[in-house]
Amino acid sequence: MNQKVYLQASNLAWKEEYEVEAENTCSTLGDVQLPIEHIGSTAVPGLSAKPMVDMILVVEKLGQVDEWKGQLEVILNSIF
Repeated sequence: MNQKVYLQASNLAWKEEYEVEAENTCSTLGDVQLPIEHIGSTAVPGLSAKPMVDMILVVEKLGQVDEWKGQLEVILNSIF
């Protein structure tokens, strides 16, 4: 598959998008308190990037994610 990737100049809105999505994720997870980090090229101020904000939920053990499967599916369905 030959797909083109288009970069955009750094955009201050990416940080705002991350903050909104991180808050939505925290609200959906409810009592579950997980660190959420803004990662990837949009997290680096001044760097051109694909205009997609990447986030990661930090867990101690990957198996913990199974406990929140339903809530995580709600989040993914709202994005995609």
